Amino acid sequence: MSNAIILDSTITCPVCGHRKNETMSLNSYLYFYECEHCHARLRPKEGDCCDL
Repeated sequence: MSNAIILDSTITCPVCGHRKNETMSLNSYLYFYECEHCHARLRPKEGDCCDL
């Protein structure tokens, strides 16, 4: 069994459905994400691990 951390994710915009593969940064924290297609500002859902 591997304990490797998976850093790649596909983000799907809930507004327009645009999908993009992103790699998680190891040295910074990103709280908001802007969809490059419709420019919707995405944030974690309530209860997600990074929800402030």
